[in-house]
Amino acid sequence: PTRRSSDLGGLSHSLLNPASLRSKNIEFYCELISKRNKRELDNNRDMRYQSNSPIGLVGISFSPIKNLSTGLSISTPKSILYDDFHWTLPTNQRIIKRPAFKETDFILTNAFQLLNFSLGLNLILTNYLYEDYGEYWSFEYISINKKFIRYQPGIYYSYEDFSFGTSYTFKSKQLFSFGIEKYNTTIPSKFTFETTYNVNKMSISVGLDYEKTSEQSNLYKDRAQY
Repeated sequence: PTRRSSDLGGLSHSLLNPASLRSKNIEFYCELISKRNKRELDNNRDMRYQSNSPIGLVGISFSPIKNLSTGLSISTPKSILYDDFHWTLPTNQRIIKRPAFKETDFILTNAFQLLNFSLGLNLILTNYLYEDYGEYWSFEYISINKKFIRYQPGIYYSYEDFSFGTSYTFKSKQLFSFGIEKYNTTIPSKFTFETTYNVNKMSISVGLDYEKTSEQSNLYKDRAQY
């Protein structure tokens, strides 16, 4: 089913809007991902892109006190491995180059319900794992493990057949080091908004998913999905 920030639900909904989390009992959640390998654009090279993580989301949610829902989850929204280069040396040593990137989010979610309103907050510890090689004909390997924290507050409101949800993920300025090279960048902010009206067993929704990628570079245009 389609996930919307204006819907109540479990951990999968709370990634869009933390205020939408509802849990009366202890609930476990696991989401598996299966992606087909993608061939290299250059047909002369038998190399492939693939996902290096079969788990999309795993976690637990519960209600520690009345009107409060809490969730602990691990999400892998981005992961890719490139099967790039294999070579056997005369000494029978093998050089295998498989550049990889994996984003893992460790998320603490709290949502408090007050009448028709809910206020929620995701505390997100993001880990970027980047692995690459320096040169084809060397055993040099680059491995970067970068951690940083982001905050995502959210609001949910419902009344009879009408519901509304919105959330905002704050940007995060980071410094990445690749050996002697250092780069300053910004993990862009993100805004989601959606309103839903149910009529005659049919849902009518209008929403916006906006990521301000221009914060990362002025060469990028902001991304918007309606």
